[in-house]
Amino acid sequence: KIYGDIPVELVNLIKIAYIKNMCGILGASKISIRDKAIIYLESKENLTKNLIDITFDNYKDYININVSSTPMIEIFNVKSTELLEFLINYLQLITNN
Repeated sequence: KIYGDIPVELVNLIKIAYIKNMCGILGASKISIRDKAIIYLESKENLTKNLIDITFDNYKDYININVSSTPMIEIFNVKSTELLEFLINYLQLITNN
């Protein structure tokens, strides 16, 4: 290695860019990542049968789907150090990426 390891901050920035890209494919208008993650969808039409089936079959202990006027997917019960990887895995599964 000529330049050493890639800084963790840069790796996380790349992961966030990838997550934002997949959220765009999903039809999300906004994503918030703090202690938990919330993906705000543009409309209820983005809550497809495939998305709901995969979510409840594989992630029912970690994800809540809210179908209020602003539909959202809330990710919880995931350690903050594992949240980005969890989001990537989930979004890859539901967007087929």
